[in-house]
This record gives sequence, C-alpha cells and structure tokens, in this order.
Amino acid sequence: MALIRRHSLLLIILGSLVISTAMGLRHGFGLFMEPLSSELGWGRGVFAFALALQNLVWGLSQPFTGALADRFGAARIIVVGGLLYALGLLFMSLSTSALGMTVSAGLLIGLGLSGTTFSVILGAVGRAVAPEKRSMAMGIVSAAGSFGQFAMLPGTLGLLEWLGWAAALMAMAAIATIIIPLGAMLRDKPSAKTTADLSLKRRSTKQQAKRLLATLFRLLCLRLSGGFHRCPPPWLLIR
Repeated sequence: MALIRRHSLLLIILGSLVISTAMGLRHGFGLFMEPLSSELGWGRGVFAFALALQNLVWGLSQPFTGALADRFGAARIIVVGGLLYALGLLFMSLSTSALGMTVSAGLLIGLGLSGTTFSVILGAVGRAVAPEKRSMAMGIVSAAGSFGQFAMLPGTLGLLEWLGWAAALMAMAAIATIIIPLGAMLRDKPSAKTTADLSLKRRSTKQQAKRLLATLFRLLCLRLSGGFHRCPPPWLLIR
C-alpha cells in the first residue's frame, strides 16, 4: 500500500512538471507575433494561421493520444510528444517560409501539445490514484498547468528581449526536451484494486472456458459412444 502511494505521488509530481512545462512554453507564443512577422515580412496572418492550426490539431488529436496512452502507457506518448514539441520549436526558429511556420508551429507543436498535456497526463493520474482521491489529484495537476502559464511567461519575454526571436525559440526547444526524461519516468500502472479485479476476471473467464470445453467434449463423447457410462464426468476435465 505504501509503495502504491509513493508511486501515485511520484506520478502526480512528474505529471505536474510535464504539463507545467508544456503549457508554460505554449502560453508565450503570442509574444513572437510582432517581431517574427515584422522581420520576415509576412504580416500577422501567417503566424495567426499557424497558431490557429496548432489549436485545431491539439484539440482533434487529444482523443487519439489519450487512447494510445491507455493502450501503450503514458510514458511512451509523453516522450514522443516532448520530442515533437522540441522539434516544432526548433524548426519554428529556422522557418523562413509560411509553409515551414505552418508545419512547425501548427502541426508539430499541436501534436506535441496533445501528447504532453491534459488527455494523457490526467488519464495516467486517474489510473494510478485511488477513486476517492482522484478528483484532488487531477485538480493538482490541472493547477500545475495553469501555474506554468503564469510562471514561464516572464522568462519567455526575457529570452525574447535578450536573444531575439530565433535564438529564444531555440532556447525554448532546449527547455522542451526536459519533458522527454520526465515522461520516461512517468510509468503509470493500474492500482492494486484494478489489478486484483483484472486478475479475478481472467480467472473467471478461464474457468468458464474450461467448463464450456468440458461440456462440449462430453456431448461429443456421448454422440460418438452412445452412453453416459463411457464418458468421463465434466468435473474430471476441469483442473
């Protein structure tokens, strides 16, 4: 029981750090519109379209990333999401065309956000925490995402003023790589109750299958031999 509590606490801490970093980096994108659009001569429409596509991709892909996390575990999805997030920021800093900005800031970062935010993190926390504490745990993780938006915005502004928009995005890409090791450590496992329930269901299903096979075997034996005394009773076939 103590081991399960420690694992749940560790998962909440790691999930909070991941979602705080992902949401905090995203919250500063609006600061880049003016310097980036002015220097590259695109106008604001290109950058605004890329961010709109990012939100669309993020929202539409969340059910799929959540389902993949349920099937393969949150750690793998967060690692892939963190990698896409960092690559999106890096390619965004190197973009010199509207297409490059759309693919990097829109598609890659949108997919990265989907794999490192609410659908994956909250699902992992919900699976690991006891039902009576699930609401509080999810509230803590969600609050961490909001805190990240508040806490990282001044740092993003400082990087932008100090390094310029391209180097600031590279620095943000380096920060985003922190998500990868954090996600790798976020090993979500079913709770002890869930594991016990699954084990009982497997045993019950196995016994039912054995009974069905024994009954079918006895019916076949009766059909071929024509007598009850020549066929073993069903309980001798079930071990």
